[in-house]
Amino acid sequence: MTPIVLFVPPRSGHGEKAGHKRRYAKEMKWRSNTSQAIEPQVVSVTPAHSSRVAIERIDEILIQMFALVGEAIAGATQSLLAGDRPTAKLIIERDELVDELARNAIIAISNEIIDEQHSPQERRELVALLRLVPEIERNGDLAEHIARRAVRTVNTEFTPRIRGLIERMGEVCASIWMHTGNIIADRSTSEAAAIEDLDDEIDEIHVALIGELTSKKISRMVAIELSLIARFYERFGDHAVNLARWLESMDGSVVEPPSVSAD
Repeated sequence: MTPIVLFVPPRSGHGEKAGHKRRYAKEMKWRSNTSQAIEPQVVSVTPAHSSRVAIERIDEILIQMFALVGEAIAGATQSLLAGDRPTAKLIIERDELVDELARNAIIAISNEIIDEQHSPQERRELVALLRLVPEIERNGDLAEHIARRAVRTVNTEFTPRIRGLIERMGEVCASIWMHTGNIIADRSTSEAAAIEDLDDEIDEIHVALIGELTSKKISRMVAIELSLIARFYERFGDHAVNLARWLESMDGSVVEPPSVSAD
């Protein structure tokens, strides 16, 4: 098998589940200055590695993607509320890193799936991981879309009620993302119920925000932008639910089909 060059975060040891969660927790500490985010390192995954180590390296790519997306959704919310255009532009630029990590992860997983050294259980795990990548990448896009609205400084017409609803949406999205990352790091669906509950809360805030737009006198253009922003947050929660459901399929069980909707 031809060596594959992958982007992975700096690592301090081999990745048992506990190690994954420690690295994940370290990666997922949101930084107020997104320019301090950890840059990826490049390593080569060759046939010399065991099948399990190859999967652990893929996990590390996904963990870094999670950290970058979580940082982006938190930063995008703060930028939107504050009208912070420089930070918003930085978030938009860093979305390209998430896209590149996603491309490399898909290549790596696809190559591992056809490698005969993997057991049937490991292949099921790899297929589940392959399904996760576009969901993670799409949430990075949604955070980038929110940041683009911050660049346009649409916050000048926000009422206190609208500002509070957006702030809460951002907080819940950051929380649901943390729970989803823990599921991937631990290979456990113990937090799936919490993810479903948080997604329900996002849906409720979405409805409340749309109701606020129809009852307040704000410009048509800002109302359109806010309706889109509310939709981006709502879809962010849906993708988190999808991720949790795909993880449930790792043991070969039949799970509820993921939410499907145009983004």
